Amino acid sequence: MNGVHRSKEGGCRAKTPLIVMLLVIAPGAMTVGAQAPSQSGAADLAAQCDKLEAQKADLTKEKDGLLAEQKGLEQEDLDIKAMVKKLRDSKMDFKMDADALQDDIGKYNSKCGGTHTRSVYESLRPTCEPWGKRIDDKNADLDRRGTQFATTQRNIDTRQSNLSNKTLALTQKINTNTSNVSAVTAQLDGMHVKTIQAALRDPLLRSKAASACKNLQSAESQHCCNSVVFDGTDPHQCGVPLIFEVLKTGGAFGTAAVRPVK
Repeated sequence: MNGVHRSKEGGCRAKTPLIVMLLVIAPGAMTVGAQAPSQSGAADLAAQCDKLEAQKADLTKEKDGLLAEQKGLEQEDLDIKAMVKKLRDSKMDFKMDADALQDDIGKYNSKCGGTHTRSVYESLRPTCEPWGKRIDDKNADLDRRGTQFATTQRNIDTRQSNLSNKTLALTQKINTNTSNVSAVTAQLDGMHVKTIQAALRDPLLRSKAASACKNLQSAESQHCCNSVVFDGTDPHQCGVPLIFEVLKTGGAFGTAAVRPVK
C-alpha cells in the first residue's frame, strides 16, 4: 500500500514523508548563506553612515562655493573703497584747481576788466584775450569734472547697495550651511558609534575589529582601539572617526575592505 506500513500486529500507521524527516533532522538546512542579525545590522548602519558622509561632503562642497563667493564680495568691497578714495582725492584736486581759478579770475578782472578806451583795449588785447580763453577752458574742465564726480558717486552708491544686499544674503546662506553641517556631523557621530557598537556585539566582527586595530601606526592608538573592542571604552576617547574608519577598512562591519588606513 502506497504511503502505509502494516505492522506485524496487524495495525497500520502512516509513513513519515521524507521531506518532513529532513526538516525535523536539519531545521536550518533550508537557510543557506544567511547573515547573522548583528552583522546585517552593522552593515546596514554602515550604509547609513555612507549616506551621511555623502551629505556632509555635499555640504562641504557648498561651503567652499560660499567661501569663494565671500572672497569675491570682499574684493568688491576693496574695489569700492579704492573708488571712494580716488574720488575723494580727485575732489581735493578739484578744489585746489577751483581755488586757483578763482584767484586767476580775480587777477584777470583787475587787469582786463572794466571799460577801456580803444587804444587801451588794443594794448591789453594780446594779453587779455588768451588769458580769458584759458579761464573759460579751465571753467569748462571743472564743469566736466564735476559732472563726472556725480556719475562716479552714483556708481559707488549702486555698487555699495548691491554689495550690502549680496553680503546679507550670503551671510544667511553661510549660517544655514553651518547649521546643516553641525546637524549632519552630530548625526554622523551618533551613527558611527551605533555602527561600532553593533559590530562589536558579534564575535566574528569583534575578531575582525581586533585585527583591524593592529593596522594603526602608534602603540597608543592600538591600545585605545583595543580598549574599545574588548573593554567597551567610549570610542570618543580615541576619536570616533578614526576608530570607525579603521574598523570599516578592516571589514569589521561585515563589508569588504576597500582601502588601507593612512
